[in-house]
Amino acid sequence: MSSESQPEINPATIDLGAFRDERNRRTEVWIAADDVDGQRRYTGRIQWVEHHEGDRGDPLISIGHREDTMQGVLQRFVNELWDAGIRPAQAEAGLTTITATQRHLDDMRAIVAKQLKLTSGPADWAARPEPGKP
Repeated sequence: MSSESQPEINPATIDLGAFRDERNRRTEVWIAADDVDGQRRYTGRIQWVEHHEGDRGDPLISIGHREDTMQGVLQRFVNELWDAGIRPAQAEAGLTTITATQRHLDDMRAIVAKQLKLTSGPADWAARPEPGKP
């Protein structure tokens, strides 16, 4: 660790970013914030420290629980990870579920159309009178 004093950071300006570097086949992650004087600062390299069982260690960064700060910073970071091609494990399962639901709805529409002898699509169904009514 450096003995140099750390600048005081304005937490409302914290940005976490990700960039997919196709040429080098890697995703780069960075953290930046403005200090209290408005100077933009970036984190340096991470220093790896020994881990002791049961100890979480010091956080790399701590974001306050103010809704606008935390949501904004983390949402932008998640969006940048998504743009860099990083997907949450649940994303694939969610797409599979949506696809299966869509197929089921398509099947149900076909059954209803056949039973009601409809020849047009769902947009026209609301305009048709109920069976047995003029």
